[in-house]
Amino acid sequence: MKNIKVLVKLSAVPDGGKIIKKTGSTVYLVTDAIVLYSANKSGRPVRVLRAADSNRILVKDGGLNFSEYPASTQVLWVVDPYRLSEWLDRQIQGHANDNH
Repeated sequence: MKNIKVLVKLSAVPDGGKIIKKTGSTVYLVTDAIVLYSANKSGRPVRVLRAADSNRILVKDGGLNFSEYPASTQVLWVVDPYRLSEWLDRQIQGHANDNH
């Protein structure tokens, strides 16, 4: 199924989602933290880089390049229709629960 692009705030994109900046064409992976592991294969994280409050991390080129952006930034979320439908259902259910 073909992906679609939806204009949303970066804060709305699920962890692991893919986005394109409104004026660009590069695809980024969205996350809140990047885990660095030791080269000695111990399997234990050496360091965890976390986004500051109200920010998200955009990862480019397989994780070699990343930057932090405000979560309020508008981006184009690249998503398949099925995943978008699931996300919309969760959003609607969350708001329905707010009214009780």
